[in-house]
Amino acid sequence: MTEKLPFSELDSGNAIMMRVIEGKVPSASEDEHLSQIARLCSLMTDCWAFNPRERPTISRCCEKVKWMPSIPPQGGATSDSKAVANRLILQMGRTHYLHARYKDAASLFQRILDNYYTQAQGVYALTDDEMGRANTLRGLGDIDHLQHKLDEAEETFAHAKYIYDALVYAQGRGTTLCGLGYIYRLRRDYGRAREMFSRSHRIYAHIGEGQGRANSLHGLGSVSHLQSKLMEAEEAFSEANNIYTWIGDDRGRAKALLGLGALHRIGNQRGQADAFYALGTVYLRQSRYTEAAAILGGAKAICVRIIHPAGQANSLLGLEEAYRGQSMYSQAISSYNEALKLYAHIGDGKSRANALYGLGELYRNELQYDQAISAYTDAQEIYAHIGQDERQANTLCTLGELYRRQSEHDKATSSYTEAQKIYARIGQDERQANTLCILGELYCNSQVLDYDKATSYYIEARSIYSRIGHDKSHAAADRGLDRVSRWSEFL
Repeated sequence: MTEKLPFSELDSGNAIMMRVIEGKVPSASEDEHLSQIARLCSLMTDCWAFNPRERPTISRCCEKVKWMPSIPPQGGATSDSKAVANRLILQMGRTHYLHARYKDAASLFQRILDNYYTQAQGVYALTDDEMGRANTLRGLGDIDHLQHKLDEAEETFAHAKYIYDALVYAQGRGTTLCGLGYIYRLRRDYGRAREMFSRSHRIYAHIGEGQGRANSLHGLGSVSHLQSKLMEAEEAFSEANNIYTWIGDDRGRAKALLGLGALHRIGNQRGQADAFYALGTVYLRQSRYTEAAAILGGAKAICVRIIHPAGQANSLLGLEEAYRGQSMYSQAISSYNEALKLYAHIGDGKSRANALYGLGELYRNELQYDQAISAYTDAQEIYAHIGQDERQANTLCTLGELYRRQSEHDKATSSYTEAQKIYARIGQDERQANTLCILGELYCNSQVLDYDKATSYYIEARSIYSRIGHDKSHAAADRGLDRVSRWSEFL
């Protein structure tokens, strides 16, 4: 947004480090460029947190920034480079477009077109200039479409397509055909709209471009719905949803699921509830918790109306996550408890155990250890009853960790001992060895002091690590044995 790296005025890493330690980081609200992208700036300042544990994960960073168009700072290009300037203005226009600031976006797109028309020479070759002009025309077409200037949009898309045809650029042709499809759909010229979407889909299928295929299929689904060709619409929306899911486009998946939900309102309520639930999970992944709660609440209401307890319980678990994301912990706990009753009523032991484990996690994060232990204990008993050995062992290890925090070492050793026996039985060698090492540490504690047992557990763990080729863990077990040997000498 600023075409500068952070702290560009500083000339050394040490100076930047001291500025961050002192908390003197750039303020998004005081910079006219950065203030336009407050969410990105908030993420950026989170990354500057002095405590590493307070910094966001890489996955969270990727999730937050993927919605925003950008170009990297051009270290080798001068600030007055026409090529860099046009690229930057184009991305600024896309940003305005995504924020529905269509007048500002259109102004920037038109500015780029003026540059292309008046620019006699530049860094790019002629074909690159033409490509940039076509991309800008396509952006103007998007703006005209959203402002319902259909004649202008059709003309602009057609002009862009003409350039893409000359450049033999399939992706550009597919995009403009899709844009024309939406124009004709708004005019209720469904035959031509279907033709445009179909041609676009064929192009994207030929070049193997998933995003374009999904967008074209979504357009075909919407046209089929309007023509009351419901089976064709469902097939198109479903295929689009599958592609959006595969490529990780949550926004596209939400559109496809809304299309399916609209179809199911005509057909069956069970299908509508399933579509709402799927859309709610998309919103959860996007951290859009308020919208997720609303759509999942709708799914739950339908399930209550059609007496579908499993769907109701699943919706409640989704609501729990939405409430937790908004720090509404009492509502989250209430959702868990309501779901637990439903799973018990329908005899779904696995889902009930999973919900109990999730409830335990919620209590543990809130430092309510007694309630967490109760939930985990119930979960591991169900896992044992239904033969979910690995999950039972994992839950026992979690219980062991909580008991250690509360200095209940006898209960901790009991939980870990049972867990390692299960891991041994089901062939989970690494987890068994890890648990044996924890038992070795526990038996070095003054409350359950037993150096002979500690030595035995470390030796067994070392033997397993050696067998499976985990050299670092083998060395850690050796260090544990050395500690036991040193401490026992003082007795």
